[in-house]
Amino acid sequence: METQTPSTTTTVSSSRGIFGTNIPASAAFIVAILLFLLPFAEIKCGNETMANQTGVGFAMASEWRARGSFNQDDLAKSLVAKKESPANSQMIIIAVLALILMGLILSLANANGSLAGLLGLVATAGLIYFMTDLKNDFNANMKKDAVDQAEQGARDVGLNGMVTAINDTKPSLAFTQWFWIAVVVLLAAAVFSWQRRRSMT
Repeated sequence: METQTPSTTTTVSSSRGIFGTNIPASAAFIVAILLFLLPFAEIKCGNETMANQTGVGFAMASEWRARGSFNQDDLAKSLVAKKESPANSQMIIIAVLALILMGLILSLANANGSLAGLLGLVATAGLIYFMTDLKNDFNANMKKDAVDQAEQGARDVGLNGMVTAINDTKPSLAFTQWFWIAVVVLLAAAVFSWQRRRSMT
């Protein structure tokens, strides 16, 4: 008597979850791009914000935007107006934006998650390098201007003028919470990309 064995079809269910898809990494790259529209850095005089600049503004070498009690004319007359984004920092931030865009394209195209993760990690390092480069340039310019002011004051009114120039409140450069959120989001994009790659193996 012939026995029939029922044919069993095995269905492979996708149990990877949402972190096994390209959604988290793509969303993180998109959020990182949108954060470039927000202020990344600000110039403070004491506790008051004098001006700020967005990530896109740095990339386009736009003028700093006056804030608080300062208007654009006050900013134009100040020494801070001369601290334009140097060409080196502009190239760095443009390269970071390009890396983020490539990471987004790879994530949306369901390409190799390892490459998208690497792009996210390099973009994060690029942002940190951009911050360091801009701070070093700003501090170097401020020191040069402090010496120039002191020499001018000494020539004008002697030693008292030099002391006054040195003791004046100097503007300082600070990076906003939006900059640091962009750093964290890019790290998350890298982690999500590698997570997707691991879930596919």
